[in-house]
Amino acid sequence: MADYDPRGLYPLKENQTDLVDALSYKEVCTSVMDSYGEGGELESVSIYQTVDAICEGEVAGLCDKHGNLIKLTSDPDLNEDGFKGIYLNDVPIKNTDVNSLNYNRVFADFRTGTGRQTSLAKFQNAALSFSNAVQAINFNVNLPGLSEANKFIDGSVELLVIGDDKNEFNLATEIYKRPESLGYYPGNFVVYAKNTDTVNKIRKAEKAAVITCVHTITNDSVDSVQIEMSVPTLLYKAEKQAGVAFVVKIGYVDDDLTIDEGGSVIYTICSITGITTAGYNRSHVFPLPRSGKEKRDRFVKVFRVDQEKSVATANLQKGLSVATISEIVQQNLTYPHTTLMGMIFDARAFSQPPARRFDLKLTKVFVPSNYNVETKKYNGNWDGEFKPVKEWTDNPAWIFYDIATNERYGIGKFGFKSQYVDKWNLYSIAKYCDAFVPTGYSGKYSNLDFDCTAGSVTVNVSAPSSDTSGDNMIERFPRGGTICLFSTKDSDSTDLDKAFKRLIFYEKEDLLANYSSNKLKIKLVKIPDPEEVFEKYPDIKTLFLEQQKTNIENSYDYLVNYLKTHTGNDSDFASDYLSGEPLDLDVRSGKASTQFFGYKQLLESRFRCNIFLDERQEAYNVLNDIAAIFRGMIYWSSGYISASNDQARDAVMLFTNSNVADGQFVYSGSAATSRTTAVTVRFNDENDSYKPKVEYLEDPAGLREYGYVEKEVVALGITSRGQAHRLAKWMLYTNQTETDTVQFTTGQEGSYLRPGDVVKIQDKLKTSKRYGGRIVDIDYGAKTITLDEGIQENIVGQKITVIVPRANKTVRELNQSAKSQLKIAVENGVSPEGIPTSDVDASREPQIKQFTIASVSETNVITITETTDEDFNSVLKGYVWSVQNTSSEYEIEEVEYRIVGVTEQNFAQYQVTGMMYNRSKFAAVDESKSVENTQQSLSTVVQVGSLPEALTGDGTEVSVGDLVILQPNVAAPHFDGKFSDIQQNNENYYVEVDFQELANQNGVNFENTGGYVVEVTKASGDKVRFSLSGHDQTRANILVGDVKNKNDLTVEIYRFDPSFKLNVGL
Repeated sequence: MADYDPRGLYPLKENQTDLVDALSYKEVCTSVMDSYGEGGELESVSIYQTVDAICEGEVAGLCDKHGNLIKLTSDPDLNEDGFKGIYLNDVPIKNTDVNSLNYNRVFADFRTGTGRQTSLAKFQNAALSFSNAVQAINFNVNLPGLSEANKFIDGSVELLVIGDDKNEFNLATEIYKRPESLGYYPGNFVVYAKNTDTVNKIRKAEKAAVITCVHTITNDSVDSVQIEMSVPTLLYKAEKQAGVAFVVKIGYVDDDLTIDEGGSVIYTICSITGITTAGYNRSHVFPLPRSGKEKRDRFVKVFRVDQEKSVATANLQKGLSVATISEIVQQNLTYPHTTLMGMIFDARAFSQPPARRFDLKLTKVFVPSNYNVETKKYNGNWDGEFKPVKEWTDNPAWIFYDIATNERYGIGKFGFKSQYVDKWNLYSIAKYCDAFVPTGYSGKYSNLDFDCTAGSVTVNVSAPSSDTSGDNMIERFPRGGTICLFSTKDSDSTDLDKAFKRLIFYEKEDLLANYSSNKLKIKLVKIPDPEEVFEKYPDIKTLFLEQQKTNIENSYDYLVNYLKTHTGNDSDFASDYLSGEPLDLDVRSGKASTQFFGYKQLLESRFRCNIFLDERQEAYNVLNDIAAIFRGMIYWSSGYISASNDQARDAVMLFTNSNVADGQFVYSGSAATSRTTAVTVRFNDENDSYKPKVEYLEDPAGLREYGYVEKEVVALGITSRGQAHRLAKWMLYTNQTETDTVQFTTGQEGSYLRPGDVVKIQDKLKTSKRYGGRIVDIDYGAKTITLDEGIQENIVGQKITVIVPRANKTVRELNQSAKSQLKIAVENGVSPEGIPTSDVDASREPQIKQFTIASVSETNVITITETTDEDFNSVLKGYVWSVQNTSSEYEIEEVEYRIVGVTEQNFAQYQVTGMMYNRSKFAAVDESKSVENTQQSLSTVVQVGSLPEALTGDGTEVSVGDLVILQPNVAAPHFDGKFSDIQQNNENYYVEVDFQELANQNGVNFENTGGYVVEVTKASGDKVRFSLSGHDQTRANILVGDVKNKNDLTVEIYRFDPSFKLNVGL
């Protein structure tokens, strides 16, 4: 902090942002006034000067509160909007929406952090330069005046001012680094010259001074000193000016001769004149002689030279002290690759230095050549190249790529090359991150249904039944507004994981003419990105810049208004955009709502990353943390670092007991007491100045079953409440429904697997029937498959899954293909075609396929329905097969697992670890659809088909307890069986069944019994079946719902042997 005349903090004028001129010496300095006179009130103003090194550069720049990038120019008069992104104590210097200023006296200088950036602003007032490094030493030394006999200032002394004698100036130049700064204030007279009479008088005054202030500078790098003088009061006869005078002596510590005498000493005579009763401070900056090769110490000495108060001057009030002396090192450092913000602001607005906060789009990274960072769209195929100029993005996949390859702060710093990264896999993940999903916020109006035809650029939005007015529909969907389309479905009403944003336009000029039969026909137009438009249509950019001279308007609003006021015949831009942009071909219906200004976003990217890494960490940990944002993990495979993420994907491989070692799958599950039922997510809310917030989510059903088990997570990089909420849901659903892991050893099939892949497992020990094995014969003409074991049940119309080998594109092949395309394109002067998305996706091509069973002969010869499917010709003898039986009586199907680890144990032998995979959770997370339990999550441990005869007895040996209402706040018993129609909000009953006596009568023991199958039937016909493991497990609790009479229940008990094969009833 330094003190200057108030005029040094220039009040901002309209449209004026810079204070460079205001902070120059012409504005800051005051002239020396007569010793006594009228007026001349003195006021000192403290300023704060700060330089913040924000982060690694280059950054995109400052943003307003809506996240819009503020374009800065080389003309400071056009840069006032930059203050919208600068906050002092959480208050913006300039308000975004109303364009008013909250602080007037502020100067800011910004550097984005390029490798060749210039230093921060310089001023003729050296004390204000951002290049200064300052160390202040407090003195607070009171300087008394001289006696009348020794006083120096009497108005008759002729003083030599710098520059009057060129020879003397040249002498000073040899010793002083910046002699032009000597005598900074007008009226400060510098004496280093031939006027012996003046020098002698100064030396006489110095000798007579009772108290002086001396400071020695031992730091050879110090260029100059800043001396802050303090005047407690200055007044003559209550209304007239008074003055004080002092001399600053500078030179080498072992020298007392002036420059003219062959020494280094310079005397500077200074005065402060005016009126003050509240105190006044003034700062002076003086250059020092160079320390030179001899590293000589320098000194500065301050002493009064005016007369002290006396009886004769009883009406005179004055005083003077040295407050601080600051050593200044001036280096014009540019700080390459460092984002800098230099600021000077009026200290009167703050009791202490204010907290500075900057709203910025931070470090720019390399992004794909076909990627638009604003619209988040990938145009056409990707050629594998990145844009030559870095851009800002919040896509975590490309931030991951930057951390992995950057040679300044990433792994690239240690020699890791970009060619070692599987960029194609990241490309697929990046598109998944950028896909729009609902935020969960409500709009201005309720969501309405829409429908459309394939490839059409229009949608029909149905009016609400309560309000079918065409005017109200036009109000809901204003022309030029942004329509959000989500919860989309295809022609079979199957949910699609797709959402869209478009501009609202109409085909007919009369807006109401677009409304008919309670439906509004809306034309969908591509949302314009200003940079993309201005690059493609330079004439539109010229028009925009021209209108900016008279009407300040942001570029996006200008483009939308242009489209609203022009037709497709007016320009190429209007023609291209007003032709419309259709939705994906498979979209037929969904929900629609308009994004109105001032309301929370209805759609957002699935994953965004706004992160500030402020400490050194292990590279592996940082990459894992970034990957966790898109629910990912990293691994090393085939010479590349790759990432996988948890998302809905097709299974790539099939495993049965016939293609795993010893025919065994080893399972383990999480304890029920560890099932998370509540999640707390901590994040920084972008809608509330990025303050820390908490998003809490709990599962009422889980609380009832497992109790309160909370998990707390810090959401790294998440600034959206919607994304934090989705993370909480994902954690709940994953923890509660993906409870089991599986481990097995397999052969060459395991070499294809990668972490994140989904596989299907058909385990006969889990289903109690063998529905998987190997193919022993195949007839391509007849489209038949002969199985190694027959299936007795009716499986016509069910699905059979078989291995179908497909070629997959490796990372190396994709890289080579892209390189070849680029070479050919350069030779022919055209753009490369790029790698088709189908080839990128083929890097993890499924090696299995399902066929429909048309008929079965001899129980093991299956004919398929798809007679023209070419994939059938790839099926070979010895390949693995698996059959589903989804009828309610059997419910046998493959179980899906997500691969979390693959380890090569021996040659062509791999140990595989998988986690239970629930694909229904993704729609539940993104669009709040219902989440379904996986097969292993069902209450049944063993699913059975044909049941044996019941254990013999007359029924009296089975004890059915009283029906008890399940109390939500009371610990409930473990439920072995539940009916599927249980309603959470209704009164539910449970009953205990005990058949120990029946088991005793049937001679049950551990040698002949592995457990029981219990089947409970309601009077309504509803049935639940579950297993109890162990010969002595003869009690069970059944949640029966609203049944109020136990006589309405029928219980049947079956026994199976220890090998888990059902045995005929005793």
